[in-house]
Amino acid sequence: MIPLNGILLSARHAARSCMRGKRLFALLALVSLPLILTALSRIFDTPTMSANEFHGVVLMLMFLFTVPFSALLLGVGVLGDELEGRTVTYLWTRPVGRGWTYLGRYLGSGFGYAVLFVPAMFIALHVQTPVAALGDVSRLRPIAIGLGGFFVYLALFAMLRTLLKKALVAGMFYTLVVDLAVSRMPAVGAAKLSVWHHMMVVHCSAFEMGSARVTARLAQTIAPGETFTTSVVSLASIGLGSLALGMWMARTREYPVAGAVA
Repeated sequence: MIPLNGILLSARHAARSCMRGKRLFALLALVSLPLILTALSRIFDTPTMSANEFHGVVLMLMFLFTVPFSALLLGVGVLGDELEGRTVTYLWTRPVGRGWTYLGRYLGSGFGYAVLFVPAMFIALHVQTPVAALGDVSRLRPIAIGLGGFFVYLALFAMLRTLLKKALVAGMFYTLVVDLAVSRMPAVGAAKLSVWHHMMVVHCSAFEMGSARVTARLAQTIAPGETFTTSVVSLASIGLGSLALGMWMARTREYPVAGAVA
């Protein structure tokens, strides 16, 4: 039986935790990057960049930086906050299974962040002249892809923290090497390990590849046979697999807490 009340209580606590302190300022800085770019484009109007190209640049910034680094900050804290704060023992004494508590904290962190992410990205993508060439699909779909990708990243980085003490370093390595380097290589098989790559396949499948130079360059990294469906399945597999493994590790693994320093 799923303890829904316990999951919701854990989710509420996690949502409140991510909406305060230094982490909140870091998250605000990350979601502000596309807004800053949009503001600069309005102040320093560049006639060489079309609306379509600007749309692509904002998406690149959102998918490559805002989404993964925000998920990294929150993901390592799903369990890491309690471990670093030496309060994990009290967390596990609640009358809710460890796996369900972990799930609640994951969902709470994700939905808490969505409150910041969705309005900021909507403003960044729509304050410019409407992108008529891309059609109505450009209005909400990129935000949905970004939010979906965030939950996949969040599950992956939260799972890493159940396995590794230095999960922040491992997550940074994954983001910088796999997402920023390997996935940018044209039609490389290892690019399929990148969450960002599959997000871009899903995004590009909605548009004509030649509608903007930015989108056309992204299309060059997509291998033959990669489709909307295959990438959605890959994202779901990474996200659900990481979440299931994280819940299992939280339920079965013992996490020793260092004693207080006298």
